[in-house]
Amino acid sequence: MKICAILFVVMGTARAIAAPIFVISTTGITTGVFILHNAGPSDLEYKDGAEYTGLFKQTPAEFLAETRPYSSQVVSLNSPEADVSFAAVGGNRRFGFASALATGDLVPQVGVENGLRSQGFHLAFSRYYTTIKNNSDQDLAYDLVLLIQPGELTLRGIRHENNNAHLRAEAFVDYRLLTPNGGSYDESTGRLFDYFADMALDNTISHSANVAPTLVELTDTTLSYATPGLRRSLSLPTIPAFGELTVNYDMYTSLNTLRPELGGTVRLGDPGNLVPGESGGVFLSSASTVPEPATFSLIGLGFIAVFTFRKR
Repeated sequence: MKICAILFVVMGTARAIAAPIFVISTTGITTGVFILHNAGPSDLEYKDGAEYTGLFKQTPAEFLAETRPYSSQVVSLNSPEADVSFAAVGGNRRFGFASALATGDLVPQVGVENGLRSQGFHLAFSRYYTTIKNNSDQDLAYDLVLLIQPGELTLRGIRHENNNAHLRAEAFVDYRLLTPNGGSYDESTGRLFDYFADMALDNTISHSANVAPTLVELTDTTLSYATPGLRRSLSLPTIPAFGELTVNYDMYTSLNTLRPELGGTVRLGDPGNLVPGESGGVFLSSASTVPEPATFSLIGLGFIAVFTFRKR
C-alpha cells in the first residue's frame, strides 16, 4: 500500500483532526499576460493576471525563476481547478492577444499572437508549484507527470536578415529540497526538466533535445514550425524524513517583433480555446512503501484535499 497524504484545513489554517498529519501538501497556480504595443508616438500596454516587470531587464525565463515564491491561487492537489488570464490589443483579439491557463492537474496552455504586424512584445505565462512537507520518519518519493500540448512558432510578413522577430516557447521544472540537519535544514536546488523552441532574429530555429519542430510552411511571407505534444513522468528528489520539497513548473510563450509589418503566433496548446485535455499531477512513487501500521494511523491510496481557495 501507499502512504496517503491527508490535509485538513479549517478557515485557511491546517490542523489535524482525529489523527496526526504526516504529509502536508500545498499547491498554487497563477497566470499572467502582458502586451507592449508600439503605436505611434506612445506605447500601449495591455495586461491581465500576475504582473510582469521583467521587460528590458531580464528574459521571461529569468523573471519566472527569480520571482519565487509568488502570490497564487491555492488549489487542491491534482484538481482541475483553473486560473486564466487574457488580454487583447484594443480589446479586439484580431489585432493581437495573449492568453494563459494554469490548472492544479498540470495542463498549462499559453499563447500569443500579433495580428496587426506591428512592433511590440507579447508574453503569456503559466505557473504551478507544489510544496510537500514530510512530517514522518520515513523517506518519501514522488513522481511529477506533466503534459505539454502541441504548439507552433509562426512568423508572418516579409523577413529581413537580422532584423525580424524573436519567438520562443519554453517550459521548465525546478525544485528546492530542505533536508534536516540538526536544528536547521540543508537546502539544495536544481532543474529537473527543460523544454524550448526558439526562432532567432536571423530566422534560424533552435530547440531542446525533447522537441522536434516540424517545418510547416516556408514562403517569402510565412515561416512556420509545429511542435509536438509531450507527456513526461519525472522522478522527484526523495523527501527525507521531516524534510520538505517544493516543485515549480513554469511555462511561457513570447513574441518580440522588432520592426513593423511583422506578426506571428507562438503557442503551446490552443490559445483561442484553452480547454484542458489529458491531465497530469504529482503522485506518490511506487518506491515509497508504508511503514509499520503502528507508525501511521492514516493510510490510503492517494491524496485527499479538503481545502479550496478561489481568487476568482
